[in-house]
Amino acid sequence: MFAFIVKHLGIWLVSWMCEAVGVSRNGLHLFHLDFLPTFFDLPSLSILDVLTVIGLFLTVLGTAFVNYAYAASRAAGLFRNPGAVRILNRTSGTLLISAGATVLLKLS
Repeated sequence: MFAFIVKHLGIWLVSWMCEAVGVSRNGLHLFHLDFLPTFFDLPSLSILDVLTVIGLFLTVLGTAFVNYAYAASRAAGLFRNPGAVRILNRTSGTLLISAGATVLLKLS
């Protein structure tokens, strides 16, 4: 699955949809932490370095989660208006169909 997504990330719509879906995936952040050994030589880190890296990750991820929560609280008003919900459903459906059609056309 990931190989398929990576292969098609050059398609702007697929890339955009992956970013949009990534907002709601907590596993995505664990996936980023899996790359930690790529960026740091973990055995050579001192205690202070480890604490700095932990603080950095907590700050970045915490800030992202706070921003997501704020955006969700602001967007909650959209779901109270039936007309806005209809527009939101049509827009998201169109984007998903477009992404699928784009991938399908690129495969052929």
